[in-house]
Amino acid sequence: MEQLAGFPYSRIEFNREGALYSVNEAQELARVIGEEHFTDLLVISHGWNNDSIEAQDLYTELLTNLRAIIDDGDPLPKTMKLGVVGLFWPSKRFAEEQFIPGGGAASVGDPGRESVEQALDELADAVTADCHQKIEEAKSLLNQIQKPDDTGAAARARFLELVRSLLPTSDDEAGEGDPQLLAMDPEDLFHALSAPELSSRAPGGGEGAAWQGGSPGMTGPVSGGAAGLLDLIGGSMAGARKLANYATYYTMKRRAGDVGAKGMNCLLGWIRHTAPSLRIHLVGHSFGARAVTAAVNGEKDIAPFSLTLLQGAFSHNGFAHHFDGRRNGFFRNVIADKRVLGPICITHTFNDTAVHSMYAIASRLARDDASAIGGGPGDAYGGMGSNGAQHLIDGELHRECKVLLPRGGVYDFCAQKVHNLLADDEISGHSDVRNKSVANLLLRILQCESN
Repeated sequence: MEQLAGFPYSRIEFNREGALYSVNEAQELARVIGEEHFTDLLVISHGWNNDSIEAQDLYTELLTNLRAIIDDGDPLPKTMKLGVVGLFWPSKRFAEEQFIPGGGAASVGDPGRESVEQALDELADAVTADCHQKIEEAKSLLNQIQKPDDTGAAARARFLELVRSLLPTSDDEAGEGDPQLLAMDPEDLFHALSAPELSSRAPGGGEGAAWQGGSPGMTGPVSGGAAGLLDLIGGSMAGARKLANYATYYTMKRRAGDVGAKGMNCLLGWIRHTAPSLRIHLVGHSFGARAVTAAVNGEKDIAPFSLTLLQGAFSHNGFAHHFDGRRNGFFRNVIADKRVLGPICITHTFNDTAVHSMYAIASRLARDDASAIGGGPGDAYGGMGSNGAQHLIDGELHRECKVLLPRGGVYDFCAQKVHNLLADDEISGHSDVRNKSVANLLLRILQCESN
């Protein structure tokens, strides 16, 4: 193993289908774990990253901050021997600014053709099929999709048909908006995505936070909270851009699930078999949070000691019990079967524009009222990174431990309970997860005693 920030470190790669890129890497890791007699293994997965360099930068900075806290006199337990694994899988980076026109400035009218073409290029980079011809045909329709006549309707229908043809098969995950994306009438879908959006959340957020939807054209504060801009742009071009963005999100969501349920579950099952007493700590950022959760939910019982989801890009109903009165969340078994031995920690903040925006789209697709805005904790559609885990059974949520603390803060963790950690003061956006507050959270988890 190499060294990273003073920790023994290995990297493991997965391919687009979710399988291990090299079985030899996994065999070597299992061998080293046995020879080095590690007591704990910290396993980290990136999310929306273009390449291994960006993922490695995330791991390096986060571990460097963890090392700094330890070296400043807040040590790991003396009996602990810690190893670190960085997971790498082909994902697509989403810049948060693409969800806010002009990087946050209000705009009116349709976005330019260039921004829609850029969103289509992002989709092309994400999908696995040879899609150049389909993407170019979609671009050729952009002049027609704005027309109010039959020509425009035909162009919108064909545009949607092309986008759908690039998508992987649905897993029908509840709370994600996938059924609407795959089956909704083209005119209804474009109508839903073409309206401008404005939403707000009451200060403080978290469980039970008030959520208000604004009407198109509102520019002042909304009663009960400060107005928050999502997208003041409307029109068919805006709808096309949102559709392409959401299709890219959909594709990466499926890939993250495959990587977790197949490759990561296989790897960690192998490790668990060779080192039964090893404490495994899983950490995932963004889609990586979905991947590590899918790994825990997979076929092999990997029995991690802890699960930490940093700005998770999946439904806030992922762990839910009967979130709509009858359906459980896609990853409900992780909680119901107590598959994590220690704490489950979830950072969430409305500062996470990327996660919130995708679930506002999912909410809009599911509603007849095109002006309705979703994504808040009380909505059927919302993101883990925005709201934390919702609709848990009494006793599953640790209610006394609910804020991400700054460096030096100490948590009162409870084994096999969910800890929704509101991070408004410590995480400024979707990618701000490598700071000392997050490193402090990981240190406190590592310092937890086994039950």
